[in-house]
Amino acid sequence: METYLGEEPDTQGALEFLCLGEGGEVTHYEVLTAVAKEVKNKKFGTKVRAILKEEDRHLALCTKLAKDNASSE
Repeated sequence: METYLGEEPDTQGALEFLCLGEGGEVTHYEVLTAVAKEVKNKKFGTKVRAILKEEDRHLALCTKLAKDNASSE
């Protein structure tokens, strides 16, 4: 994060950076979910879908925080 935002980023920049990271996680697990459909181990697919659901929640929270912060400035 420091590479992109510097040593002391403002809150909005840091929140948006976090949203980018969470968006990448969601994309990763969406792809992994598609791959998991081909795997015969049902526990694997169930775990991947559970993680994707959690990552979706993280992204939604990050987005809400960034929007709330932007509107309060």
